[in-house]
Amino acid sequence: MRHFSRISTILLAIGVLAAIAWASNPWDSKPYQQWTQKDVQKVLEHSPWVQSTDVAVSWKASSMMNPGATTNEGSPMMVGGGAHGGAAGLGMQPDQPHVHFHARWISSQTVREAMARGEILAGQVTQAQATTDLAQKQTDYQILLLGKDMTPFVHLTSAELMKDSYLDVKSMKKKFEPTSVDIHRTPDGNQVLGIVFHFARTTASGGPMISPSEKEVDFYCRVKDVRLNFHFHPRDMANRNGVDL
Repeated sequence: MRHFSRISTILLAIGVLAAIAWASNPWDSKPYQQWTQKDVQKVLEHSPWVQSTDVAVSWKASSMMNPGATTNEGSPMMVGGGAHGGAAGLGMQPDQPHVHFHARWISSQTVREAMARGEILAGQVTQAQATTDLAQKQTDYQILLLGKDMTPFVHLTSAELMKDSYLDVKSMKKKFEPTSVDIHRTPDGNQVLGIVFHFARTTASGGPMISPSEKEVDFYCRVKDVRLNFHFHPRDMANRNGVDL
């Protein structure tokens, strides 16, 4: 009986720890209106909706992008570490020059709420304005590509990026090209702040491109100087209402 009691205590403790870990994710534990700046940062930089990679620099170094830059829509484009990535993980030497890129799934309601909350905390929009914007239904999937040095993309066109990028839906064993690509540049046009890739939510036959049970979707962007590959796991990209893409 004493042995059984001890096991029960251990299991209870594990359950408490799991509950604490679950509650530590702002998208699970509280509405976005209560998120702090730290919560916003976690969603935008260290959540299942953000994946990262490092690539060796094979182009001439340029000035680094301002981490506080915004897109033309005013959406925060915080540059930072995602859930994955790292020079060592790709076999590069620690002292080898490399650039950190990350892809953020910005069509998800969770990410949109984080961007809206960030703007509210910064005094850029009111809660009423954010509520109106968030009520708009997203008709496609959108992935925002960011990097501290976007030099390889400066002279590329949207058409070229559409040709060299795609989503690989593992269960379907099929690759889907973007329906459109938006390149956001500085006012002088000399630097790229970020790139938004749009993908259809349905296939040509009318079925969903990504089902809620999908295990892995890879986003590829392969241009002349960089080969970017980001692994997303849709079943982990969920809030209190379920899978959120």
